[in-house]
Amino acid sequence: MEVVPNLSRIKYLRKKLNISQKELGEKLDISQSTISRIENGDMDPPYSKAKKIIEF
Repeated sequence: MEVVPNLSRIKYLRKKLNISQKELGEKLDISQSTISRIENGDMDPPYSKAKKIIEF
């Protein structure tokens, strides 16, 4: 089983890059609502989605 990376700083980093949740989602093929839920701690994404975010 893969360990999901810590995504606690995603909102900070996204804002530092000056991109919206929608823009990030489009670049990563992840819905805006999923990005929002991850940022708010309402969802632990599957490893595949977490990996896309970390690699971005």
